[in-house]
Amino acid sequence: MLATDPPWKSSSEYRQFSNRLKPTWKVMEALVESGLVRAIGVSNFSVRQIEELLQFTNIVPAVNQVELHPFWRQDELVKFSQLKGIHVLAHTPLGVPVSTKGMSDSGSGSEDEPGTPRITFRRSK
Repeated sequence: MLATDPPWKSSSEYRQFSNRLKPTWKVMEALVESGLVRAIGVSNFSVRQIEELLQFTNIVPAVNQVELHPFWRQDELVKFSQLKGIHVLAHTPLGVPVSTKGMSDSGSGSEDEPGTPRITFRRSK
């Protein structure tokens, strides 16, 4: 079970999310304690958000699912998570459409950037 962080556009949206985080997490902890789930985690949490969560939690998140790939490494988040015992589960879109020449929608740069392995798929007939 994951607590997901929706993107926000203002500080008031962040405060609303922050105010909902504690009761939501406490309910998720109760699910672990009752044996209904084995582990709980978060999705798309930043270092700041994890720090905020750890201030009141009894159960450390087992996982933080985030977008992570060679063009968006998030080294600080990965290192922080490892120090806190939180597994980082990477996800990345495959086949991101190209919006401008040489730039993907994620702003990750050219697909043929030097040093980046190229993955190709073959179709059998």
